[in-house]
Amino acid sequence: MRPMTSLVLLASLLLCLTPACGDGDDSAIRLPVDPSRSLDSLTSEEIDAICDEIYRATFAVLNKEKTCMMGAHVVAQLNGGDTAACEGYYEICMKSELDLTPSSTCSLKKKPQSVKACKATAQDLEDCANASLEMTESYVSGLSCSSNKTLPMVNPPSCAGITAQCPGIW
Repeated sequence: MRPMTSLVLLASLLLCLTPACGDGDDSAIRLPVDPSRSLDSLTSEEIDAICDEIYRATFAVLNKEKTCMMGAHVVAQLNGGDTAACEGYYEICMKSELDLTPSSTCSLKKKPQSVKACKATAQDLEDCANASLEMTESYVSGLSCSSNKTLPMVNPPSCAGITAQCPGIW
């Protein structure tokens, strides 16, 4: 995959990690740890389990087609609404293999030092992740290369605490 393709796909995945893109109870994130625990107290095994749960909920409904369309739509926005650029990206993405594994998308695994300095609770993380999923679901609903939707570039209000207390992990 070309560098621009990877960059746009990563941006799309971060939004969704934020993020699932569909309907149903399967997309609700339920972290497998005591909600009152601070993130800095979690073991690496617990962080792995949290990443797995975020991944499960996100990709239970975020299929390759939706992931590629999100990336393609971002490409169109970066190119002044160019539908041809969107369609070209979408076609390339659909032919590519996507690494949608927890280790490739989970900022908790990518930034362990940030987690060890984080005083937010697992409940704060769960609330933020679920609100981000809802925002993403709204964005991808009916998304196409001709959509006028704007990519949300802000976190939901429920993410304010975790972003303030844990810079770099959300």
